[in-house]
Amino acid sequence: MTERARFVAVTGAASGLGAALLAQLRAAGQDAIGIDLRGSDVDADLGDAAGRKRAIEAVLDRGRGHLDGLVVAAGVGPYAAPETVVAVNYFGSMRLVDALRPALARGHAPAALTIASIGGYFDGSIVPPMLDACLADHEPEALAIAKSGTGTQAYSTVKRAIVVATRSRAAEWGAAGVRLNVVVPGNMSTPMLEGVYATPGMGDQTREMPVPLGRDGDAAEVAAVAAFLLGEGASYVHGAAVPVDGGVLAGLQPDPFGKA
Repeated sequence: MTERARFVAVTGAASGLGAALLAQLRAAGQDAIGIDLRGSDVDADLGDAAGRKRAIEAVLDRGRGHLDGLVVAAGVGPYAAPETVVAVNYFGSMRLVDALRPALARGHAPAALTIASIGGYFDGSIVPPMLDACLADHEPEALAIAKSGTGTQAYSTVKRAIVVATRSRAAEWGAAGVRLNVVVPGNMSTPMLEGVYATPGMGDQTREMPVPLGRDGDAAEVAAVAAFLLGEGASYVHGAAVPVDGGVLAGLQPDPFGKA
């Protein structure tokens, strides 16, 4: 009897990290379904409840209620409207993560990944009330707060929220037999980074960030780490925030137990 291929769902699959990961998973013989606003296997706007429901139902239907892996990589850049950043990047990720946990619990060696950013580690851009609203799962409140701020503030805040929300689920998810980790990319050559570089002020600040490896990362490099974390080779990695940033965070704070 032929062993069933692992069934993995990837959001943000039409470009960037999601597309690179989808290609790697399929090349490895996995049954991977892509979800994005357009141009993927499932077209769904993860910025609203209807789109999230469409995506969830498509995954459950395709896997017949079973899911072996999930990566929520869909997101918009800090140059987008702040409320869109919050709706897509945070709630579009964590609502799918929570809704699909039961299907993952029925899967084989199940694992899920969220995607954060080194931007979530910079205190100066964090908006505490927005962070609290996200972590409390209060979407209308988070959106209202976001409207009065900037896209950069929204982006950094929700990326920090993703790290905290992912790690805070470690005990519950571990008890359910599902591994959950968060990948923390740095500057990654994708259409999103191109948009950042093209934005006055934002682009210059991003280019000036010191990267110990001296270059931007490639989406395929980050995808390779994500693919490993999904696999059984990472079977004891759970609740971890894994930087794939060329050494940026280490360079900024060599002693993680002290002050930067």
